[in-house]
Amino acid sequence: MLRKLPFRGASIGITTLAAVSFGILIAIMLMFNNLEKREKEVAAGVREDSSWASFSADREAGRFIEALLKAQESHAQEDIDNLLLRYDVFYSRTSELTSDDFSRRIGGNLEVRDAGLKVSDAIVALAPTIDEAASDSDLLISRIPFLLDKAREIRTMTGDLSLLTDRAESDSLVGARALVSRTQRSIAWSVTILTLTLGTMVMLLMSQIRQSFRAQHELRRLNEENERAAITANAANRAKSQFLATMSHEIRTPLNGIIGMTEALALTDLNSEQSREVEIIRQSGDLLLDVINDVLEISRLEAGTVDISRCRFRLSGVLQPIQKLMASTARSKGIDLQFDAQTLSLDSDPARLRQILVNLVGNSLKFTERGSVRLTVRLLTGGRLRFEIRDTGIGIAEDDIPKLFTEFTQVDTSMTRRAGGTGLGLAICKRLVETLGGQIGVQSELGAGSCFWFELWNCDAKLDTPAAPETPKKRTVLRMDADTRILVVEDNRTNREIACALLKQMGVVPDCAIDGKEGVEMAMSQPYDLIFMDMRMPELDGLGATATIREKGNTTTIVGLTANAFDTDRDACLDAGMNDFVSKPVTLAKLQQTLRNWLPEKLAKQSPEAAAQVITLGRS
Repeated sequence: MLRKLPFRGASIGITTLAAVSFGILIAIMLMFNNLEKREKEVAAGVREDSSWASFSADREAGRFIEALLKAQESHAQEDIDNLLLRYDVFYSRTSELTSDDFSRRIGGNLEVRDAGLKVSDAIVALAPTIDEAASDSDLLISRIPFLLDKAREIRTMTGDLSLLTDRAESDSLVGARALVSRTQRSIAWSVTILTLTLGTMVMLLMSQIRQSFRAQHELRRLNEENERAAITANAANRAKSQFLATMSHEIRTPLNGIIGMTEALALTDLNSEQSREVEIIRQSGDLLLDVINDVLEISRLEAGTVDISRCRFRLSGVLQPIQKLMASTARSKGIDLQFDAQTLSLDSDPARLRQILVNLVGNSLKFTERGSVRLTVRLLTGGRLRFEIRDTGIGIAEDDIPKLFTEFTQVDTSMTRRAGGTGLGLAICKRLVETLGGQIGVQSELGAGSCFWFELWNCDAKLDTPAAPETPKKRTVLRMDADTRILVVEDNRTNREIACALLKQMGVVPDCAIDGKEGVEMAMSQPYDLIFMDMRMPELDGLGATATIREKGNTTTIVGLTANAFDTDRDACLDAGMNDFVSKPVTLAKLQQTLRNWLPEKLAKQSPEAAAQVITLGRS
């Protein structure tokens, strides 16, 4: 039944085409009857157009001669102006005599065409003389004898042109009649050919139906190819994700060493100056981690899927670390760095706000050679908060301002090469401000500094009472029972040393395995309270090692340690049989929280005061 439907449609199409063809035949017959009458009307119009062009040129030649004679006789300015006007009108006739239509109307007669061109050239040849004397009446009067001679020659040529045109028009009429006869015969032949064509059309339609079936088959084939192309595109997208995961792992691994060893160093006996310097290193590591996270999550920024964690916090808790961090850079360049803000609390994402401010303040410091950089925070009506970062730097040209918030765009590449930068900072700031519910902009003049500003509209900012100075607390680290057994499976030596150093601060001397294979062997040879398992290792990775341990019936708590920071990595760890997932850099706070969650029974007994003083260095 389905195969018969195309043939039924083809039958309807053929019937329709037959009716259309019959209508065409009727139309041809009507055209045949009216052809001779229409051709006569066209021929009459042709003669009139051709005659008028020749007659008009000849008449204007005569008028031009009359104007010359009158001006020569009277020398009056009015007659001279009339002379110039008559020449302009005479000159305008050249466009008719040189047009393709002039000779085409009289059958393409070459003799008439050449005569028309000759008259036109003669008229145009007078233009330099007329133009030269147009502003000088005496000069023009002196040139009239010459112009009269040329005008009379042109008048003779226009008379000859009129005769040629009349003769050509007569010949054209004869040709038109012959053309009508030929056209009539052609129509008769056309009718015959049309009839044959209709028969051929029917056969072609049948062939087209067969081709339609073949086209449907080809369409199915193309659909299959498109599906395969889509699969390839998805594979490319997965490759991109894999690349981001690899970059995440490779960058976070050395950063884990920086942050982890800084925390271990902070727990040793340091004087106040050393403690401050170590704290700056740690804060710098945290801020670098923010930058890395933003670069790795640029695809999420583009897709508008940035995670925002809102909470109520004091603005000073964000501004003070930034000021301390940037102070050394400002001092090294001799720049006065000032932060002017009221005591405020707001509801927003402190990490994202810190990232925006670090980018903007750092950008101002980067492009300011002398003077000052000033951050001002003002509370506006309706709980809106306005941040302004004003500098005395190089400024920005007005034409370059629209480029500032575009990815990988750097306005002054020479300055950027000296100061560094990827061109992502301002673009990320714009996306983050808009995600937080605000607007960002800039006011700048080249050579006169810049003022970057942004406003947060939905942050419910309020004036707050100044926070009381914090009383220094004794540094106390979470302690575990001496019999706590922990295995660290990590192929990177630095990462192993960091994990071991931090665990030792909590009273645990862990065992270590350098790859997944050794980790399986050690996990099965003796009991452990908890296993920290790296994801990516040679020989046998953490996922495979965990699966093997579970297959052997071992139920020890396993926590994944990895530099990969994507949700898919967390899912992969849990699917392999791990109990939890901790992303690198590994910090003391993360380890303490993990041990609290999974080994609460192994916590060493402490006084309530000591438990309250357990420090949390770094970020969870």
